[in-house]
Amino acid sequence: MPEVRVSLSCRHAPPKAASTSTSRSFALGLLLACACASKGESTASETEPPPAVSETACPEYVAAICTEAGEPSRACQSTRHATEFMAPSACALALEQLDYAKQKIAARSDLCQDVVNRLCADVGESTRACQLVRSDLAALETHECQALDDAYAEVLGELRELEASLRPLSQADQLALVAGEPPALGPADAPITVVLFSDFECPYCATAAKLVPAIHGKHGDEVRVVFRQFPLSFHPHARPAAEAALAAHAQGQFWAYHDRLFEAQHAFDRASLETHAAALGLDMTAFREALDGSVYAQAVDSDAALGRRLGVDGTPSMFINGIRVADPTDLASVEATIEQARQAQ
Repeated sequence: MPEVRVSLSCRHAPPKAASTSTSRSFALGLLLACACASKGESTASETEPPPAVSETACPEYVAAICTEAGEPSRACQSTRHATEFMAPSACALALEQLDYAKQKIAARSDLCQDVVNRLCADVGESTRACQLVRSDLAALETHECQALDDAYAEVLGELRELEASLRPLSQADQLALVAGEPPALGPADAPITVVLFSDFECPYCATAAKLVPAIHGKHGDEVRVVFRQFPLSFHPHARPAAEAALAAHAQGQFWAYHDRLFEAQHAFDRASLETHAAALGLDMTAFREALDGSVYAQAVDSDAALGRRLGVDGTPSMFINGIRVADPTDLASVEATIEQARQAQ
């Protein structure tokens, strides 16, 4: 069954990417079917020189398919890739059989639209889960929509769980997110508070980390960004890195240390952690004592426990004024949630 994915995150081994042959099968199937349909037409004129074929045949075929299926669709994208290897004469044959392609696209669209409409009717048309499903509609292939339909009850259950996880936190939980003295960027009285649960060994967290300067640069003092530690058990170096980052925070250098860790995710040994600290001019005696004595181990545990209580099960996870961000690695998703939080004030 196709996975209903909210965002890129470190939870388990990332799914294998679809093969190129699978992603292009739709377009190649159409092109081959069109070619075969014309291949059997034999006349006496075969001995005559073939008519000239326009060099624009392939771009014209791509334009026709993309207009019919939609620019973001796999049908459009795979056709665009496939025609890069087709002779203009083959594309001309495909254009002659364009109605066949349109019928296949319509059949796929009808099935996918029906499944999505039923899911949205059951989970709620106005829910964010429905919005996410509808946004993915154009990218679904017929066999994927069929798989969703075959496992409808399970998919619906996952969407309901997703919707529950996206509901805004209570006021008490929002206060818990910023309690204490976690690393933060921006004024404490900022109207918008972004809280990021992250793991220094998580590659997706490195992507989310790059959004922090963009958010702060665009919104300035309107936004406060708070960082919470959430080292995952299968990342053996994440916990020492988290403790080292808090040791740097104690000396006023959290964000600079944070940046260095994410820029060098291949180097988390003790020597590397100390090299980062020395490069920032930290008091190395205090830094080493903090690591040797596990001074910040409890703070890391507290952050992780808070995250689990609030439904965090992977990294990165982000809340904006208590609203969970669907995809913390995507700036557009983050900005949309900031606007949602602004409108709710």
